[in-house]
Amino acid sequence: MPVHLTDCNFKMSPMSVANSETLMQKSPGYMIDDVDYDLLRKTVLEILSIDLNCYRTKQMERRLTSLLSRHGLPSWQAYVERLRECPDDQEYLREYLMINVSSFYRDAAKWGFLIQKLLPQMMKKQRWSYEVDIWSAGCSIGAEPYTLSMVLNHFFPFSKYRIWATDIDPAVLGRAVRGGPYQQSEMEELPEEFRRKYLEEREERQYWVHPRLQKTIQFELFDLLQETTDRQFDLILCRNVVIYFVKDYKQYVHEMLANCLKPRGIIFTGSIEVISDYRSLGLRYIAPSFYQKG
Repeated sequence: MPVHLTDCNFKMSPMSVANSETLMQKSPGYMIDDVDYDLLRKTVLEILSIDLNCYRTKQMERRLTSLLSRHGLPSWQAYVERLRECPDDQEYLREYLMINVSSFYRDAAKWGFLIQKLLPQMMKKQRWSYEVDIWSAGCSIGAEPYTLSMVLNHFFPFSKYRIWATDIDPAVLGRAVRGGPYQQSEMEELPEEFRRKYLEEREERQYWVHPRLQKTIQFELFDLLQETTDRQFDLILCRNVVIYFVKDYKQYVHEMLANCLKPRGIIFTGSIEVISDYRSLGLRYIAPSFYQKG
């Protein structure tokens, strides 16, 4: 049964929104110390099965502090009590923590390098019975795997491929499975030709992926920090995901991704992400954001 907004859902006045940063700075109750963080971590792990210790960075602490100020609650203890009672707030927190920011053809120059330099080599080894295996890890709203499917359809129309797209957040994954709706702001870097060919406007400024493109992707829930897979891939896209993890978990995920690569397979990371220990993982650096196995 769907959960409807009740009195547990907060409303902020325009003044409270405008002054949230000031409130956060002035009130010591909005700072998150080790005791409060441990209380929140245990609660979030119990309710949402998300371990905040994996994400404890200054950036994540700032996001949490901002979250409390938005709710206008006096303490973290009060927020935890409310979180236990309100399913709406639980789902809001899940989405807030997952930082689901994504767009089609994000970082166009990187896609250009993939198209011009790497995909042609990858497709050369394709035979009649061979399908290129691809994993989009942390796919969020689906813009990334759909972009890849557009690219393969456009530049390699006779190619055979399988795209496995995974994310920890069921809400955004549901949007990806449905193929929309997507906003114009999420398509700013997408070539106009791709937009016309693969997206359709069903409502004003609401776009949906063409059904034939949806059939090329298998979407599944998957937690990079708690699950493993023995599948092997020619290409893995894991972009702007690991950047939010603490060092030990970054290393863990990078090792798992490297182990999931076929010989000569490629990892495609975010623009400012670096696999610092790539040599120890059996990888070689190709170009910014690209690493190859062997």
